[in-house]
Amino acid sequence: MRRSNPAGLHLYRDRRRRLKRLRWARRAAAILAALLALILAIRLLARPQSPGPAPGPLATEPAPEVTPEPTPEPTEGPLSGGVPAPMASVGTQAELIRLYWWMIETGADAVTLDALTVPQGEISDITDKFSNYFDRYRAYFDPAGIKVEFKSGLRALKALQAGDLSALDEDTRAVAEGAKAIVDEVIAPGMTDWEKELALHDALVDRCEYTLNPMDPYSGDARGFFKVGQMRCAGYCDLFRLLGRLAGLEVEMIGGPTTRDESGSKGHAWNLVRLDGLWYVVDTVWDDPIEDEPTVEHTFFNVPYACFEGSRTWDADFLPEGPVAETLDGNYFYYRPEYMADNRDDAAASAIRQMDEGGRAYLLVPDKALAQAAAAALKQHYGRSGHCFEMSEDVNFNLYRYR
Repeated sequence: MRRSNPAGLHLYRDRRRRLKRLRWARRAAAILAALLALILAIRLLARPQSPGPAPGPLATEPAPEVTPEPTPEPTEGPLSGGVPAPMASVGTQAELIRLYWWMIETGADAVTLDALTVPQGEISDITDKFSNYFDRYRAYFDPAGIKVEFKSGLRALKALQAGDLSALDEDTRAVAEGAKAIVDEVIAPGMTDWEKELALHDALVDRCEYTLNPMDPYSGDARGFFKVGQMRCAGYCDLFRLLGRLAGLEVEMIGGPTTRDESGSKGHAWNLVRLDGLWYVVDTVWDDPIEDEPTVEHTFFNVPYACFEGSRTWDADFLPEGPVAETLDGNYFYYRPEYMADNRDDAAASAIRQMDEGGRAYLLVPDKALAQAAAAALKQHYGRSGHCFEMSEDVNFNLYRYR
């Protein structure tokens, strides 16, 4: 993903340098702590040992060694390839979360446990956070175990990875074959991970239509795209994860309430993509154009979680392992100097040029004052002939959109 920095990135170099210095300071502290621990261990080993008890009638017999009974391994579902589950018993929420991530990664759709002591209500709450992966689930307590039914995207992925689609139903086989065809079409040799992600993002957003029809039983997973060309947010996530994984990317899903507009809180789902070891948010649904904006958007292509602190709620315990991105380094606009401005004249000129070309504009600016100056310039340039150009802080991390 790393590219040479084009002109214009000087606006963000200072911030990136500060982050790099902070990372190196943390690494140096960790190395120093490890060296101190090693020195202490060597000194302890070199210290003379006190003599043991003298032989005689008062000497105690050593305790006999006890070999623990082997813990029975849980059984796995047909897709797991015989990989053992990370634990035989589940008694805490953290263990259940860990087990679910293992099931998602391996495709194990059924696990038998020695014990499942998490309360049923807590199991339901945790499972709901993974609902973007599961169509349904069932928890057993006697005998203990969990069984899930994965969404079609995950089932198609595991079948494609195994090279055998024969066990799939007709609809899921269509998902597998259709997703592979899209990847073969848009992914070219030599693409970086960033370029692969962009190609898949644009293909999905351009070809699919968002729907909220509760009567469509397929819109909540990838089947909706191949059957009717429409999906809800969970369907977008299911298909984008499938496409990304087939292209060799690390892609996951998460969900939570969102308050993007004044209509109140709504449940939503979005994807996470890992680039250069950092997890970015990518939201194909919020980048899907509406009727009066027919072109594909990239407002939510690889943004940090800091951008959504005022509009989304999520549970950090359910994020995949690994650090999250803290800057816009992987963002769509970051590598394009035409979107960057560090003075009022450049900000106004860029915004007007973009508006003339496509009916919307984006700016990466170092402070809110420049963003407001560009908004004022747009109003003055276009007058008040029925047009309304309001600054939209969809992303609140020095990236602004005008329309």
